[in-house]
This record gives sequence, structure tokens and C-alpha cells, in this order.
Amino acid sequence: MDTLSANLENLLLALPFFLVLIGTLALGKWIYIRTSPYSLDAEILERDNPAIGIHFALFLLGLMIAVTGTLLRGRFFDWIGGLLVIGFAVLSIGLMRLSIWINDRFLLRQFSIYQEMVNDRNSGTAFVVGGACVATGLCINGAMSVTSSADELSDRVLQAFVGTLIFYSIGQFLLVIGAWGFRKLAQFDVHRTMEHDDNLAVGIAYGGFLMGLGIILRSALVHASPDLVEEILTTLIYAVVGLILLSATSLFTAKVLLPGSPLHHEIEHDRNPAAASVLAAAFICVAVAFAAVVTA
Repeated sequence: MDTLSANLENLLLALPFFLVLIGTLALGKWIYIRTSPYSLDAEILERDNPAIGIHFALFLLGLMIAVTGTLLRGRFFDWIGGLLVIGFAVLSIGLMRLSIWINDRFLLRQFSIYQEMVNDRNSGTAFVVGGACVATGLCINGAMSVTSSADELSDRVLQAFVGTLIFYSIGQFLLVIGAWGFRKLAQFDVHRTMEHDDNLAVGIAYGGFLMGLGIILRSALVHASPDLVEEILTTLIYAVVGLILLSATSLFTAKVLLPGSPLHHEIEHDRNPAAASVLAAAFICVAVAFAAVVTA
């Protein structure tokens, strides 16, 4: 009975933090609306725009993954921990929105993401940008776990804030590099097939690749020490190994999971979302397996 009582007490103490995390979704939507060049409600509820719906849904998923990392800042259920959770949750929302701007400039830089999602209702583009949002959420989640060596609370908070920004920046840089690698290794012009052909299959595969890379990057960042040089090198090594594994995943999928037809032909020419979904799942599965092994 003592264990049951302790668990119930822990549940009651945890409820305020749960409400803060759920409230972050509402705040995240409010900021999303205020910083978007289109009406979210009109696109989803009036125009029935699937691209905006996919993008917003994956943005919310990435945001929740990110803000759950803030609980590592409020390790103790008291008012100080609560303030830290709220403060870092707001920071997470800002970083998530910044990542969308980065996506527009670097991940799909050869065309306008706004035009593709709003005017052309291009769901493939939405999966790429949404996949990057989930990957960013994973990176922020890992960055939030950076430990502190300071004694004073103010110093620990400052160190945590700076560490989060540094590792977020590293994560975004590696996502951009990974996206470049995906486009180079693809046996077709990724930008052309997405922009001119509105190829949903390419978007699903590309988005799955980014999510897988995000999982790998989180495994490198989680519980990182305050030694920035050592942790940056560790993250870079993890990223290189992860990119090699994700690159090999395409070959594994083509030869083992879907050996009946050339995979690149299915995705580029046949625009086969079923085959692309299997490839995206394979990217994520390989990343989950890698993360589980290295953090076990």
C-alpha cells in the first residue's frame, strides 16, 4: 500500500506539469498563427488543405516532443521546477518556429514552401517540412537534457539556456547536411519531382529520413555533459555514423523489404506512396535501433 500511495501522490504532483505541456500546444498554435502568412483555420476547415493539415499536425508532434524535454529542467516538483518548465517550453516554441524558417532557406531552397503548400496544396512538401519539425523537436528534447556543473541555480539555468541554444544550432546544421546528403544520394532530382510533379512519395521518404536523423541526433545529445568540445565531437561522430546507416537503409529496403521493383522507380516515376511509406518506416526503424543500442 505504501507503493500505491506514493504512486498516487506522484500522479497528483505531476498533473500540473502535464497541464503545462498541454497548454504549450495552445500557445504553440497561437504563435504559429501569428507568425504564418496564411490563415490556419481557413486552410484546414474551409479549403480542406491537406498540406497545411499535415504540416501543422507534425509541427504539434515535434513541439510536444521538444517540450517534454523541459521536464529534465524541472527535476523536482516545486515552483522553481515549474517556472523552469514553462520558461524552456516557451523557448522550445520559438526554436520550433525558427526551424521552419531554416527549412524554407535550406531544406527546400529551390522553390517556395508557402506557394507549394498553400497554392498547390502539395502534401509532399508538407511531409518534408513536417518531418523536419519532428526532427527538430527530437533535437531540442535531447539538448534540454544537457547537464550542468554549476552550483548556483542562476548559473545552472544560464548554462542550460546556452547549452540548449548551442546544441539546437548543431542539430539544425546537421539536419541541413543530412538533407543535402539525401538529395545527393537520391537517383533523381528531388526538388524537381516535388515542385513540378507534386510527388507525395518523395515527400514521405524525405520526411521519414529527416525523422530518422532526428532520432539519431537526439541519442547523441541526450544527457550530454557540459564539456562542449567533447559533446560536439561526440554528436558529429554519431551523425556521421547515423548518416551512413540511413544511406544504407535505402539499399536494404530495395534489396530486402521491397525487392520486386527498383525502389527509386517506384518513388520517382510511379509516385508510389505505399513504397515510400515502407522506406520512411525503414529509416525510422534503423534510427530507433541505433538509438536504443547506443543509449542502452
